[in-house]
Amino acid sequence: MNAPPSHCAPLSLLHDAPLYGTATAAATWFLLEYNAPWTAKATDDNQLPPPVNHWLQSLVAQNSHSRVQFIRQPISPTPGQITFYTATAGNLYRHQVTDYADLLQMDLAALCDLACRVDEQVYLVCTNGKRDYCCGKWGAAAYRLLDSYLKQEPHSTLCEQVWMSTHLGGHRFAPTLLVLPVGMMYGLVQPNEIPAWLQAQRGQELYLSRYRGRSQYPPTVQAAEYFLYQAAKETHWQAFHYRESDAAAGSHQFYHSATGTFYTVNVAEHPPPQSTLVSCSPPKWANEPVYQLSQITHKVTG
Repeated sequence: MNAPPSHCAPLSLLHDAPLYGTATAAATWFLLEYNAPWTAKATDDNQLPPPVNHWLQSLVAQNSHSRVQFIRQPISPTPGQITFYTATAGNLYRHQVTDYADLLQMDLAALCDLACRVDEQVYLVCTNGKRDYCCGKWGAAAYRLLDSYLKQEPHSTLCEQVWMSTHLGGHRFAPTLLVLPVGMMYGLVQPNEIPAWLQAQRGQELYLSRYRGRSQYPPTVQAAEYFLYQAAKETHWQAFHYRESDAAAGSHQFYHSATGTFYTVNVAEHPPPQSTLVSCSPPKWANEPVYQLSQITHKVTG
């Protein structure tokens, strides 16, 4: 008899751990190409000049619900230049600079200059094995496979980029993947699922079985959205638009524009039956909440 897995991601896969409601919360993502070796907490512990680190910290402090990621590729797509992306409000902006110091005079308005808006779809895969073993092992493998597919079968009209990323959150769901600028997060995507997962992203469709949620939503709304997509058998990214929540009632309202229907999704949050291994490096156990669908009601507008 084989011994049970001892790492957090295989354990999550073995126990069919719920993915919905676990996406890292961020409405704005700042992505900086940084090719030096990554430490466990690379965005805080790195060899960037102090003014650049201070600038990154200021960006996060001045823009609520934002997050910095370091990104890289084995061979930089723009040798001699440094790529910086800003993903916010469904848009993606790209700057190319020759020195990190060139970024220091830019605030969010400058970073989101319309002249720098790009029609790209960016896939991030957490590969930082210094932060967690599972991300280094299964994240790196997923990155290589996805990169290979993009090179072998490039899309005819969609511009796509895949980058290795620092910690995205959720070691136990490695490989963790994030699609920007839409903010869709996935976990435990297996090697044989990568082609279908990529096809879904290219068609702006959810790959629901590995869907963690939209990063711009809080966890309970992420779970509500998942339950609604599952019940309605919808897959398009924009099928439902989130409107509002009543936290006390545990209800979340979405609008289906194609039919003019308002949906109210009631979700209950429960304590877990037992603690979960959420990280391997070092081993860390936590009590992760469990979300359960209570009911879905709808009302068609006139």
